[in-house]
Amino acid sequence: MSGSYTERERRLSQAMRSRSSLGSNQLTFKIKKAFYQGRFDTNLQFLWYSLAYTISIDNFDVMFKIGQHSTELNLVQYFISYICVGIPLYYMEMFLGQYTQMGMVYLKYMVPFGHGLTYTALLIVFFYTVRYGMFFGDYCVYFLLAWQKYLPWMGCHGLERDKLWGNCYNHTSVVCEEGRCEGVRNYTTAYLYYLGTYLKIMPNHTDYLTFEVPTMHRAIGAITSWVVVFIFSVCICPRWSRVLLVLLVQFYILLLLLNLGTISTVGGIAGIRNFFKGTWEEIESLTAWFRSIGIVVKQLRLAHANVFLNASKLKPKVPNAGILTVGFCALSFVTSICCVVFFQSCIGMLVNKGNWTFDHMPVHIGLGYDRARLFVLIPQSLGYLALPQIWSLLYFTCAISIIVSNLITHIYTLHSSLADMYPSAKRYQNYLILGYCAFSCIFTLSILGEGNSKFIDYFISSILTMLELINISCLSIVVFWIYGVRRLSDDICFTFGVQPTKFWKITWYVMPFITTLAAYYEHNYRFSRRSIVSTTTANLLIIVCACPIPILVFVEIFIHMKQRNLTGLLRPTYMWGPPDPEERHRRFSFNPRKETTYTSKIGGCKHNCLLHSKVLKSLMEPEAQCTEEYLANVRAKQKISVKY
Repeated sequence: MSGSYTERERRLSQAMRSRSSLGSNQLTFKIKKAFYQGRFDTNLQFLWYSLAYTISIDNFDVMFKIGQHSTELNLVQYFISYICVGIPLYYMEMFLGQYTQMGMVYLKYMVPFGHGLTYTALLIVFFYTVRYGMFFGDYCVYFLLAWQKYLPWMGCHGLERDKLWGNCYNHTSVVCEEGRCEGVRNYTTAYLYYLGTYLKIMPNHTDYLTFEVPTMHRAIGAITSWVVVFIFSVCICPRWSRVLLVLLVQFYILLLLLNLGTISTVGGIAGIRNFFKGTWEEIESLTAWFRSIGIVVKQLRLAHANVFLNASKLKPKVPNAGILTVGFCALSFVTSICCVVFFQSCIGMLVNKGNWTFDHMPVHIGLGYDRARLFVLIPQSLGYLALPQIWSLLYFTCAISIIVSNLITHIYTLHSSLADMYPSAKRYQNYLILGYCAFSCIFTLSILGEGNSKFIDYFISSILTMLELINISCLSIVVFWIYGVRRLSDDICFTFGVQPTKFWKITWYVMPFITTLAAYYEHNYRFSRRSIVSTTTANLLIIVCACPIPILVFVEIFIHMKQRNLTGLLRPTYMWGPPDPEERHRRFSFNPRKETTYTSKIGGCKHNCLLHSKVLKSLMEPEAQCTEEYLANVRAKQKISVKY
């Protein structure tokens, strides 16, 4: 195999040198410029850019706890999954990006079977960008509403309720009670305001996707948000790192203030205590274990293309890549815990105000679906603090800060991935960003109808989570089983000079099995209690979104059949490796096991022998010098012959 790679490299280098339009020096300069532009100045810059992409508003409610059930997540499960699944996967993606100095697009050269993973990852990034654009518009509207003397979501407005939700009577400061045929249903005031007044959703709204004209305030908010994102993305392009740093610092300061304000209450402490309390049923539950793996994959954005892209902006041989991985994952873990503590304290405040228990809470308080947790439960809880307008403004500003940083980094990821596919698109950067923002805005407006809110939240929480797990499972199979852990370890040894430890190798060998089981249990948890129509629709949407993976697998099979090289589907091409062709050539002939054996034989010799003889070394030095001079003359003659 090494001989064939050497021949291909020789032909490639000759073809590159023989291009008459550029010349060897100009071509080499352009290749290096394309590979090495846009570097991070420091490792801290890499850390805060990665945090700006990873930390999002999903961290608030992605892992909450209201009761002691067997499927509820436990902090121990979350921590172990973070160490045994999150960190190894993140280190793998970070190394591959740093090793090739290219984004996730370069995976097609590692194993052709992995060609479609890039497009699925970019599709996931696009859906998350549209979702955050919707959140941005809604948060801006709520931010303006919070300047009123009385918060509109803290009272039961009978006029709106009479039209949409029936007569609202006998309400306390927490819930509005609606009398219907049998029994009494409790709605929090923020829940009624968000669904009835803001979204204009009828009580019997449909769960299916419809195309309706959005309300004026939501349409204006969405258009304004995408205009702001475009201005930020274009105008701050030379200073994006400083802006992201300012947004991150602002987010952390506001998050700290919000935690201090909610933890100091009696209900907040009870909510946090309920989160850290666990049972043996939770620890013994396989569903809870594999759900925690899905949460880690979602929080670290392992199924996206950002880790490869960010690592490609590092220097090729930074020796502390493992330290950067552990440091970033530690910061992300602490941030997630802080967000969960804030959300749990809000739940505790609401439970304390309504005189409920964590095991017996009303359904309609904002825990039903994703957006209601962010726009119902948290604003309702902050409304009970002293100076509720101030606390609400702090929360909305905190959310807007992290959403803006998410949108900027998402757009940068999509644009940079497109530039990796088509390098000539780099010169049209502003036009591409404008087109992308315009398309996202139109797509957002088309799904902002009154009947689509529940469907969109269901799509994001269930289908997109499944798509992420499927993508990371396929990526693990391609990298760890097809490409091989041994070959990946040799790449690490070639780059850093040290083999990875047994912890990395063991976790990498079992990772495809673990991620596949996580996808299976997540699917059962999400769809086992739903109707056949809902489950079938969800499965069809998952297949449609994941179709680039099998389609491009068949395309690669057809291409290799035409080339009569089906074995090439399971091994890297000659383009895989470092961007420098000479480095790739050295990697193909590099075998760490032989070199380790040779080094151990030399280092293991303790007695006086010819290997350590000073006389022998003094005799070999002139001979080595003569050999080097001869090889230098031969290379010079070869360059002259190639030139002419």
